[in-house]
Amino acid sequence: MSAAPEATGLTLVGLSKCFAGAVTAAVADLSLTLPTGTLTALLGPSGCGKSTTLNLVAGLLDPDAGDVRFDGRSALDVPPERRPVAMVAQKALLFPHLTVADNVGFGLRMRRVPRTERSRRVSEMLALVGLEGFGGRRVHQLSGGQEQRVALARALVTEPRVLLLDEPFSALDTELRAQMRLLVRDLQRRLAVTTLFVTHDLAEAVELADTVALMLGGRLEQHGPTRAFYERPATAGAARFFGATNLVPGTLCGTEFDTAVGTVTVGQDGPDGPGLLVLRPEVLRLTEGAGRHIVTGAVLRADYRGTHTVVTVSVPALARSARGDVDAGIVLQVTAPAGASVPVGSPVGVFIPPRAVSVVPPDPPGL
Repeated sequence: MSAAPEATGLTLVGLSKCFAGAVTAAVADLSLTLPTGTLTALLGPSGCGKSTTLNLVAGLLDPDAGDVRFDGRSALDVPPERRPVAMVAQKALLFPHLTVADNVGFGLRMRRVPRTERSRRVSEMLALVGLEGFGGRRVHQLSGGQEQRVALARALVTEPRVLLLDEPFSALDTELRAQMRLLVRDLQRRLAVTTLFVTHDLAEAVELADTVALMLGGRLEQHGPTRAFYERPATAGAARFFGATNLVPGTLCGTEFDTAVGTVTVGQDGPDGPGLLVLRPEVLRLTEGAGRHIVTGAVLRADYRGTHTVVTVSVPALARSARGDVDAGIVLQVTAPAGASVPVGSPVGVFIPPRAVSVVPPDPPGL
């Protein structure tokens, strides 16, 4: 294929959109920067504003406030067809009356690219997505995965400087999704096109992205490398979305976090005050007896998951609260080996590695 065009950085500044009749904004004050040539996963549950954000970038919706900038230049007055983007939707949306080659080359035809050049670029792109020799087929002769490959080829053949992918594999089965993820990642790296990939699938985001932008309730919760979400989540919402089932309330003072079940040393310093201790199940370890960095309790249940066992441990409070009643303590989930022997009701210790835990601010009122 010809040399890839120069990619474009994408910046969203205070982007907001509220639909008529809605109580809350679909997108609220969203600021996000995608460095040139990177792949960012826009991650979040259904209804959090991901697709709305993509439509704002593509120019299919106008924002109520904020700006969309390509290489620092505002695109608010640029119509969708003149923006340097291509978009692949959840459904392939191919033209059923056209061949695969004509579907892929449709955008080039609209740009009045000469037929010979168009044919060459279409053939190269079909080979790139693994559909060499499929140019003469009709849409009804394709599988779901092949249709999405054609849609991807149609988007990339126009040499966009920003690629927008709106959950393009959601209708595919597990094996095809995995294959398409590998294809997208390979193409994105090969073509170095700046890419914003919308997904609600955590595993998909972690596998594909250079960075993740997590949206919750129309707002950007956290943006950064995937490792940061696991090791140092910024909020309780980010910690929960990335599988931190153990969030223990308490108070931070320096590197000591006081809870109802004892004081835990954490791998960070301040700010002091109330917070939630983030204890990921996979960093905790079952042990016998007591000791430093160990809390003790009893096994409530043990759920075998094939590759591992999830052990739920009830840890009682160490003392009565200031009101004089007995605090209920906490419940921890611990990831143990698949063959772990942990009878329900048996006493057990839970080792908490000091540098494998972090503290996030408490949930806002009302949550």
